Order: sequence, then C-alpha cells, then structure tokens
Amino acid sequence: MVIAVIAALALQQPVDSAYTANIRELTTEPRFNTELTDHLPADPRVPTPFKVLGYVPGTVGRLSTSPTSHATSARSTRRRPA
Repeated sequence: MVIAVIAALALQQPVDSAYTANIRELTTEPRFNTELTDHLPADPRVPTPFKVLGYVPGTVGRLSTSPTSHATSARSTRRRPA
C-alpha cells in the first residue's frame, strides 16, 4: 500500500529524463531497480548527482566514496527550500 502511494506521488513530479536514461543504462539487471529507484525526479532547486559529481553514480570505472556522497548530500540539502 505504501509503495502504491509513493509511486502515485512520483507520477505527479516531473522526471529528469536524461538522468533516468543513465540510471536504466547503468543498472546491470532489472531486479536491482524498483519503482522508487528507476528514475530521478526533476527539481530546479536541487542539483542532480551528475551536476555535483560530474558523473552518474554507478558509472563503470568511477567510484563514489563516502566523503563524496556526503558532500553531494550536503550540497543538495543546502539548496532545499525552507
């Protein structure tokens, strides 16, 4: 039930289609994605990981370390509306 509600809410948000295509391309098997992780909602106030890191996490040959992930999260948090 909760998943259905979250999925319905996600349908109301615009989706970053370019980033979503990268997620699908970089996911090696469909079982690793769910309706909660197979897309990235678009919000001009929140930068995508690509805009912060310069690559999509999961890119072959690129490793996102904990400090990098924390920095990405911190940048996104600072840009959220109050």
